[in-house]
This record gives sequence, structure tokens and C-alpha cells, in this order.
Amino acid sequence: MTLAVSDLAVHHGAVLIFGAVMFYVAALRMAWALYRDTRLSAAGRAALSDWLGFRVALIGSRSGRTAGTALLAAAGDRRIAYAAALGAAPDAVAAFSASADRDHVWSSFGGSWHRVVVGSPRAKYVPGAAGLAGVTALGFPFAVMGLYVLDHAGPMWATVFAVFPGCTWWICALWVYWSAARASRLPRLAEFDGQVLKLWTEAGEEESEAETYCVAIDDGMSERAWALGIGRQAYASTRAGMLVRVRVDPRRNQLLALSPAGAVTDR
Repeated sequence: MTLAVSDLAVHHGAVLIFGAVMFYVAALRMAWALYRDTRLSAAGRAALSDWLGFRVALIGSRSGRTAGTALLAAAGDRRIAYAAALGAAPDAVAAFSASADRDHVWSSFGGSWHRVVVGSPRAKYVPGAAGLAGVTALGFPFAVMGLYVLDHAGPMWATVFAVFPGCTWWICALWVYWSAARASRLPRLAEFDGQVLKLWTEAGEEESEAETYCVAIDDGMSERAWALGIGRQAYASTRAGMLVRVRVDPRRNQLLALSPAGAVTDR
């Protein structure tokens, strides 16, 4: 030891190197001692065990990706929030970003967070009387031409005619009749309490058309928000997050009245 110290005293560079190495070793030993003395509390161990078991039950792995946890975030599970805060569920956090899915919006109406689809306010669920009459009347010329082909060319060419150009009628007719049947199962009037999720405007389909004022309302029961056209005055007085009383014609996807605080307001 005496010889080592004497040698270090002669070589000052070796002293610096030796001191740096000893300092590094001491720092490592101190960090290891702190880690060894750190213990999880009973509550911490229980929370960790609960989360790891939850991951295994959900995705079959303790370390796999956690995209599925967004589903439980929608149900209001607090463990997802804790996991997201600790960085253990990055995919669940990504699901809440504005760019995750532009057709979906997060809503808290009803007591828990859930995702709802926002469609187009221009969507109509029932064809008008003119549409039904027009598509039915259009079938008569095709029927007459089909009978003519059957009589003069035989069943094979009549079948070919029915496939094309006959499909240009019967495909449209099936869609119109199916829409009418679906609409007949909807009530003529729906009244419910909901929450305004978003407001936006859409340009007219033609240059002469004015822009459309739109509102999305969550009724807390369905997976699709009500996307409706709204009057300009009501649009100006409505804010996202408002709780409203709404009357709607579901068959025509038409807002009839909206009352934010009891007094009915025109659409």
C-alpha cells in the first residue's frame, strides 16, 4: 500500500485517474444501496399486481401493446388513466388524440367516457313520396322491354337484359325500397336530452347554396351522435358541452327544436 501511494505521489496523472475511478465506483455503490433499500408498499404491490393481471386478461401478455385498453377507457375504467399517466398504455393515450379518427368524437354524457360516430347532417333515412313513385314508374319501361326481349329472343337474352341494363333500375329500386322499409321502423318524432359535442359549418354543394350550420348531439344511448342541420341564430347561441333538450324527426334527420334551458328555441 505504501509503495502504491508513493508511486501515485510521483505520477500526478495517475492520481487523477485513480481518483476518478474510485469516485465512479463509490457513486455506483451508493445508487445500488439506495435501490436495495427501496421497497414497494403493500398498496403499491397490490396496484402493480392488479394492473399486470389486467393486462394479461385483456391482451394475453404482460408486455404487449395496449391498444385494447382504449376500449376500457371508453367505459371509464380508472386503471387506464393511471396506466396512461405512468406511460404504460401509450396506445390508449393515442386513441384520445384529435387525429386518431376524424369520424369519432369522445363524449362524457351519461357519466362515462365513450366514443360516438359523427355522420353527415345531410343524411336522410327515408325517401320522399316522389322518390318512391319515380323509381316505381321507372320500372315499367324496363318490364316492357324485358317482355319484348323474352318474346323475340328467348329466355337467355331476356336474362342478359335483366342483368344489364336492367340492373340500373332494380339496384336503385332495391336501395330506395330498403331505405323506406328501414325508415318505417323509426319513430316519426324523437325527443331526448343530450349534450352538444361539436359545431361546424359545411359549404353548399353548389355555389348558389348557402353554407350549412351543423351540430352533433350525443343522446347517451346510441353509438352514433345526431348530426343535424341547425339554424344560424341557434348556431350562434349554442356551445359545445351544453346540455340540451332536442326534438328530432329521425326519418328525415331533421332538427325540429332545441331548448338549452327550458325555453324551446327554433332550429
